[in-house]
Amino acid sequence: INGLASLKTAEDIAKLRGKTVEEILG
Repeated sequence: INGLASLKTAEDIAKLRGKTVEEILG
C-alpha cells in the first residue's frame, strides 16, 4: 500500500511539474 501511495504521489508530482512547464512555455 505504501509503495502504491508513493507511486501515486510521484505521478501527481510529475503531472504538476508538466503543467507548470506548459504554463511557463505558455
